[in-house]
Amino acid sequence: MAQLPATTEDLLTHLDNAIARVNASDGDVGDFLKLTKAEEWIYGKDGLETQEGSKWAIDPRSFAMGFIAWSEDSKVLGDHMASVYSAPVLQSELPSVDADWDEQVAFNLTCVSGEDKKTRVVYKTTTQGGVKEFKRVLMELRGRAKAGQEEIVPVVLLQSDSYQHSVKKYGRVITPIFNITEWHSMDAGVEDVDQEVLEDEKPKGRRRRKVA
Repeated sequence: MAQLPATTEDLLTHLDNAIARVNASDGDVGDFLKLTKAEEWIYGKDGLETQEGSKWAIDPRSFAMGFIAWSEDSKVLGDHMASVYSAPVLQSELPSVDADWDEQVAFNLTCVSGEDKKTRVVYKTTTQGGVKEFKRVLMELRGRAKAGQEEIVPVVLLQSDSYQHSVKKYGRVITPIFNITEWHSMDAGVEDVDQEVLEDEKPKGRRRRKVA
């Protein structure tokens, strides 16, 4: 079994040269994936809810970090992201805008089971819980790469948790959980991953449109 490079620079080279059928690299990453205050995972302009129990493969090449700035009327004033395998975006070098720069993280996912199968989405967030979960998954990926594991594609269940904020006005805070259930190699396709999902693990519920 070939050993994967231990450094992030060599790892990027390896991943860029890999055949990644789990998440095709044609530049179209699909719709945005969001976690609502009702703890529903939705995507697309129509707010389509993901099927409960469906599994999603995270593209290990797509991890990115940077900063975003929003105006008071929720318009994007600036959005600067960079791959975690390249030089980072430095907040001190960002242009001055009429808003604060917030840390932002992102990665791409492809559904590998259920009604959403082959759907591709991008998850981007600035929330404290989202950034923390992003870094947790990234550290697990890094650990496997350093250990020479070939299975570096995390397959996850989209879950969530919540807690009551200590400051009353913030109320209940919803946090994302990307529950890693298995790992696959970069040359595993969506069909290959789905075949390995046990029958009793197949998603049972049906997705539905989010009620406004």
